[in-house]
Amino acid sequence: MKILIIIIAFSFALSTIAQDVTDIGLKKATLVDEFGAIGCEELLARTEILLAQIKEAPRSRAVVTIEGNSRPFARIRRDIISRFQFAKAEDRIIFMTGYESPAAIKISFWKVPDDAPMPEGKPWHEPEQNVTTPFVFGYGDENSVCPTFVPKLFVDLIRKNPGAKANLVVEGPTNAIRSTWVKDWRKELIDLGLEPKRIRIFHVYHKNFISVEYWFVPATKSRRHRKN
Repeated sequence: MKILIIIIAFSFALSTIAQDVTDIGLKKATLVDEFGAIGCEELLARTEILLAQIKEAPRSRAVVTIEGNSRPFARIRRDIISRFQFAKAEDRIIFMTGYESPAAIKISFWKVPDDAPMPEGKPWHEPEQNVTTPFVFGYGDENSVCPTFVPKLFVDLIRKNPGAKANLVVEGPTNAIRSTWVKDWRKELIDLGLEPKRIRIFHVYHKNFISVEYWFVPATKSRRHRKN
């Protein structure tokens, strides 16, 4: 991942330096990267570089426009915003959608100074999560090649919903292996302030793969009644 980031960063520098020089003193959006369908590891590497550029320019924000085939839009947004969430910078990124078509997807990364015109597109409106029914908040695995689960956000959601539980569904070949991995995953949530009694562990057999699903489970009617 680090080597990939270095290579991409060098490409960024070559492609944007001329624009940065000509735009000195101007309130103008700068296109810093543009690409099509790529693997999650490269996408996260490119996002790390975008995040670094935004951190170096405190009076600017990142704008991501996504065009083309709309089916993977939500997944791509999740992958990108997770890097900003890990850095507690999610308030400095905006997502926009362009034309939708069966054509190949196109993703553009912009650096936009404050008060500069926005790139063309319409704002992405993320649907509000329904917290009255259980849902998978995120995933993890033994390799963490493309991590998108942000533990702090999960803990905050559980804590602000009285009676809600965190269900960890752990897959692995043996109970001993699953227990070893889930011990660290559970501890991470507790260290972030989640009460141990609000965490429940469920084991599922999988021949080769070790993974975890983080489920948000709302309070039952009886638990909500007791809280009130």
